[in-house]
Amino acid sequence: ALKSIAIPCGIGESAFSDCTKLENITVSGNSIGKRAFANCKNLKNVTISDGVNLINVYAFENCSGLENVTIPESVALIDYGAFFGCTALQSITVDENNTNYSNDIYGVLFNKDKTTLIQYPVANTATSYEIPDGVTTIGCYAFKNSSNLLGRRREIEELQSLIEDIKSQIGDINKGMEVEAIEVADAS
Repeated sequence: ALKSIAIPCGIGESAFSDCTKLENITVSGNSIGKRAFANCKNLKNVTISDGVNLINVYAFENCSGLENVTIPESVALIDYGAFFGCTALQSITVDENNTNYSNDIYGVLFNKDKTTLIQYPVANTATSYEIPDGVTTIGCYAFKNSSNLLGRRREIEELQSLIEDIKSQIGDINKGMEVEAIEVADAS
């Protein structure tokens, strides 16, 4: 099974998609094609060499083992959904000399002037994130599957459901008494 590969040229559409044993890649050349590494579930390490200027649509879609990505100075275009479904992605780091893209201290991918938030790394451990002032656009799928951020929302929904259950149970015990409110202190 193919586990590691160094690719000295551009990569065409779906060239390595569904290579589920692939763990390490080094990409040179000028572009990474559409869905080039889609569904490479064990892909953990990606080295994108300076010289690559295009990361195409869904290039790394569903690479659920991918944790960190470094974008070199040469990348001029990262198409939408390039990292869609990368559920282990913790950070995206952009070379500071890249003229098109940047990242913040949380590993969030932006355009250079930080007016467009392109991709939040979905496995980032933060439970909250404040979108910086100046952001006017949030990209497609930018926060999709952000489990830690969504986890807080789910906790709140579960807590609200639990409160309703408690109200119901108290109502059953104390027929004729009415519970108007139950307060829960914020645990954060």
